[in-house]
Formats: sequence, structure tokens, C-alpha cells
Amino acid sequence: MDRFEFQLAMLQKVAEELEKKIANFTTILMKLKNAAITIWVALICHGKRILTSTQNMLQLSLTNFLCNFYS
Repeated sequence: MDRFEFQLAMLQKVAEELEKKIANFTTILMKLKNAAITIWVALICHGKRILTSTQNMLQLSLTNFLCNFYS
């Protein structure tokens, strides 16, 4: 094996290792993206639930106030 073939073989090894690293990095990024979307959706749903609960409490308070006021 001459010097050129050796360098070519080493370059191919490096390229294969880089491919593996990039594939792992891509997998990690996809997991992070999915986690971020899950958290975002959970926060939005939780925020709507809090808003709905607050609206319901205000409606009940107003209804009780009006019932007590007019009775």
C-alpha cells in the first residue's frame, strides 16, 4: 500500500465516523424538537384549562351575586 492509498483509506474512515456522528446528532435534534413541541402543547393546553377554570369561577361568582342581589 503506497502513501496515497493509505491516506485515502484514512480519509474514508474519517468520513464514516463523521457520518455516524451526524446521524447521532440528527437523532438527538429530532428528540429535542419532539420534546419542545410536547412541552409547548402541554403549556398551551394547561393555559387554556386555567383560563377556562377562571372563567367558570367568575361566571359562578357573578351568578351567585346576581341571585343574592335580586332575592
